[in-house]
Amino acid sequence: MPPPHPTKRTSPVVLALAFVLLALGGCATFTTVHQPVQDPHEGLRVVSYNIAMERLEDAQDLADLLKHHPALRGFGVLGLQEVCQRSKLLGLLKTTKDRQDSVHFVPDKPPKPNAADSDCNKGLATVSRWPIQARGVIHLPRVRNVQRNAIWTDILWTPGPEHPPRPLRVYNLHLDNASAGIPSAWGRWLQMKRVLAHIERWRNAHPNADIIVLGDFNNFGQEPRQPYPPEATIARVQSKLNSALEHYRATHVSSHQTDWIFYGGQLRLLQAGVACLWRSDHFPVVADLTSTALGPHTP
Repeated sequence: MPPPHPTKRTSPVVLALAFVLLALGGCATFTTVHQPVQDPHEGLRVVSYNIAMERLEDAQDLADLLKHHPALRGFGVLGLQEVCQRSKLLGLLKTTKDRQDSVHFVPDKPPKPNAADSDCNKGLATVSRWPIQARGVIHLPRVRNVQRNAIWTDILWTPGPEHPPRPLRVYNLHLDNASAGIPSAWGRWLQMKRVLAHIERWRNAHPNADIIVLGDFNNFGQEPRQPYPPEATIARVQSKLNSALEHYRATHVSSHQTDWIFYGGQLRLLQAGVACLWRSDHFPVVADLTSTALGPHTP
């Protein structure tokens, strides 16, 4: 895997925490399940990354990293959390020399009429290499009077040059990180139940379609040698879909595994891991997938 890739924004504290993660086997640790594709533009590379309200002036720098970092380049689907509505990042990602991507962005709350230029109004964004066929938003229950959303995106992705496009539903979410008056885990479970109900209705109508659920689940308890089971949000999704990170991988500087990629349908995992990109308090989760329609021996 690529060497650590610090940037101009990396503080000494973040660097120290990142080296701890590296020692724990989190950052830059990839698990190969099947032989990965040699060309990142083939197959389906999925990335989930909470960019922590990236500063507006750093949009070009982050766009370059997302497009050229060895572990991320050539992504087919990119799910971002905490994207500032006024940022130029999505426009910079949308068009490059060799591809023109589609973007679905939804802010957490409606923008203020006279908002200052510095107002982030963060939200969720899904970037797709392939055209977006349909899109929508799921307003999650307010557990501390803070609006949280999940967004869904329908894509026709192409597994290979000689194979027809396949329907793919992508859910991108950012669950609550704290709750007033009720336990945080219970607040996240209330929100996840609404997403799972939406998924169930969709899968009943599209039983053979491929599906990806990704994002920042803000869950706790996913640590090495944890003395308790994972939160209900994680356990329930794992009972319905496959997790790209089958074993513990720290995705947050706190050493928790809070960021996930789940997949189902005819998708098959090639390799997955956590990339060293030290710009946020989160690290990107990466999964290389292919379709079982290509056969078991397709590289």
